[in-house]
Parts: sequence; structure tokens; C-alpha cells
Amino acid sequence: MDSGRQGNCYVLFWRLGKGPVIVVGPHCESYIGPYAVMMLGVIGLLNGLFIGKAVTSGVWIAYIQAGLLTSTLLFYLWTILANPGIQLPTASPFLSQSYCNVCRCFQTSTTEHCGVCEICVQDWDHHCPWVGKCIGQGNKIAFYLWIAAMLCTTLVLFIGNPKTNELNPAQIV
Repeated sequence: MDSGRQGNCYVLFWRLGKGPVIVVGPHCESYIGPYAVMMLGVIGLLNGLFIGKAVTSGVWIAYIQAGLLTSTLLFYLWTILANPGIQLPTASPFLSQSYCNVCRCFQTSTTEHCGVCEICVQDWDHHCPWVGKCIGQGNKIAFYLWIAAMLCTTLVLFIGNPKTNELNPAQIV
């Protein structure tokens, strides 16, 4: 394995003695598109929030919505770039329960091999198609913060804007 690749994943930054730091999954094209769409959506929503909603509703709700949208994007970026917890081949055989023949490393009890990424990940949760890589020890917190931020953003966008709660039949026609 060369230093720029671990299994099917690409290592963008490698710290000597510490291992990979910034890792891009094998399906990077699957999250570049959604990230670009979210960025365009955020720019459009922020313009609408500060121009339209800040005048009609309180300015404070626009700042809350802008903060939540920004944090959603930052947590997503953290999730897609963080090392998911790649198990390096230098792991000690005394702490292991099994050996992975593909990665040539000893696995701990919480380490599992991902067949999509072709890497062993410590505290493996799942392979997420939305971020295009595994969710494990290194990016699990970022992943759950991203999910929570998306939920809060959605709730505030619908609950915080009273005009979305009203359905006027005259507007449908």
C-alpha cells in the first residue's frame, strides 16, 4: 500500500507516526454533488432568509436558521474528510481477536472490515452512501452531529417560518 491510498480510500494528509488524518472515501463523486447542491441551497436560503424573512419575521430567527445551515455544512465536511478510524497493519496481535487477510492487520473486538472501502475500521458503525465512506471511531461524532444539525435545521425552517404552516387555497389555483 502506498501512502496515498488505504484500501479503496484516498489519504489526503498523512501524519508520521499517527497515520492517516484526512481520508476521502471511494465514492467521493457521491458526496461532491450533494455538497455542491447543499452549498447552492444554503446560499439561496441565506439570501431568502436575510432579505425576505428578516423583514417579515423577527431577525433572530434568520440568524438561527443561518447558524444551523452553516453548522450542517461544516459537520458534513468534517464527516466526509475525517479518518473513519482505519486500523493500521501495525496493530498488536496480543490485543486482537482475529486477523484480516485483506488488510493484513490484527483486529480488535470492535474492528470490522468494510468490503466497499476495503479497509478495517475501528468501532465500525456502517458504510454510509451519503458520505461515500465508512462511519467509525474517527468520524462517528461528526456524523451524528451532522444528522442532528440537519434535523434541527429542517425543524427550524418549517416551524420558524409561519408562512409555511399556512396553506391558502387561493395560492394553489
